[in-house]
Amino acid sequence: MREGRSQGRRKAARTLPKIAARVMGALSGLCTIVAGGAAAQPVTEFPLPPGAGVNYPALAYASAMTAGPDGNVWLTDLARLSVIRMTPAGGVTEFTVSGLGGSGIAVGPDGGIWAAGYQKVTRLSPGDGSVTQFGFPGGPQAAGIVTGPDNNLWFTTVNLSYLSPNGMPWFGEVARLTPGGVVTQYPLVNGSGGATGLVVGPDRNMWFIGSPGPFGRISPQGTLSDIAMQPSIAALVASLALGPDGNVWCTLPANATFDDTVGYIARVTPTGAVTQFAVPTPHAYPFDIVAGPDGNLWFTEQNANKIGRITPQGVIAEFPVPTPNSQPAAICVGPDGNIWFTESAAAKVGRLALSGPASGKVTLTVPAAASRAGVNGTFFHTDLWLLNRSFTSPVVATLTYRCATGFACGNAVNAVTLQARQSVMLADVIGRTFNAPNTTGAIEISWPTTSGPVSASSQVTTPLPPAPAYGTLVPALPPPSGDKVAKAKPAA
Repeated sequence: MREGRSQGRRKAARTLPKIAARVMGALSGLCTIVAGGAAAQPVTEFPLPPGAGVNYPALAYASAMTAGPDGNVWLTDLARLSVIRMTPAGGVTEFTVSGLGGSGIAVGPDGGIWAAGYQKVTRLSPGDGSVTQFGFPGGPQAAGIVTGPDNNLWFTTVNLSYLSPNGMPWFGEVARLTPGGVVTQYPLVNGSGGATGLVVGPDRNMWFIGSPGPFGRISPQGTLSDIAMQPSIAALVASLALGPDGNVWCTLPANATFDDTVGYIARVTPTGAVTQFAVPTPHAYPFDIVAGPDGNLWFTEQNANKIGRITPQGVIAEFPVPTPNSQPAAICVGPDGNIWFTESAAAKVGRLALSGPASGKVTLTVPAAASRAGVNGTFFHTDLWLLNRSFTSPVVATLTYRCATGFACGNAVNAVTLQARQSVMLADVIGRTFNAPNTTGAIEISWPTTSGPVSASSQVTTPLPPAPAYGTLVPALPPPSGDKVAKAKPAA
């Protein structure tokens, strides 16, 4: 009898490494790029049509990318004088637009795609890309464009034919455009300063870069005013966005003398109080910025070749772009809830998936799990232990099963609620919890950074006669750490 049991154990010991090797081999396709500074994050890149890279005017930039009502991403491409529609799978349709001069693009109150241009604003139909253009008097080109709280389009203009002594655009205005094409223009105070990017602010006014600077504001009734900032921002402002905290955030790629050694992300409250946060990578050149669906803000770092994330508290993480020296520029939240961005020097569009370290969640991984018969019918299954280490609050842990290629994953996502200090054991987690018997794969355990933490361990066992055997208890693996905390710096 003892000899039979020993033989069963030896068979199990020989079978377990084979299953683990198969699981780990199947998981190799799930690996993502890991680089210094931040945890791995899945970035997918989609090529644009052959030709020059996506180009934007350095001194007249405005948000050049937006999520369309049709479930696609839309962007302006000044190098090709076109507007590009990209599907979530990377399919590209290009629409040539005459007179396209500014980079700004937005979804209008009528559901159309509106783009800035030279002495005109263009509307494209999301369905077939048909073009209608609306001109406005004067010599400036439209730069930024946004739908206002009054259900009209608002856009800024800048005349690049006239430059101030320091090389910045001169003469600008803010204009209102009804969906029917009626334009009303409001010249900037002092008639100078050139207005570029704009956004609907926390006070339901339009905030814009310029006036002469750095920010101005216009009400839906057309009343212009400057925003008194304390302390003032003495730097180049590239882009701005309304944050989830009710403040306006902006990118500062260089100081007033165009020194880009240290770039900053600035937070401006509705009353004008300013706090600046240094980007960790030197010469990063933070460019465009957008509020994400995860409660953080996301920005491009042109010279660092990274995508940055900043929390409302000023914690910055950086995620590398796979293509070297791609110069990420425009950024937006896509219809799929992920972060999309253009790569100016690579003629590509990138998509950063809001999962794992970018999601505002903590994730542990069980790299090899099974509920499957091995050699001679020996059955293996994985037991999973979870512990909420918090003494005060519950946590909802999301379990995601990444089954190996060729298997059906069953109920691949399950939520488990753990009360404070509660532990649970999920026996045969693959077969019972995920309802995916006879499969192998990996398990991700995720929970919000605002709760937990959670500990997780797994054990592969062969519980059935004639020779039950129990493997070693193995802790779940954490991702590489690398979030950096930026120190707040008073504005100069």
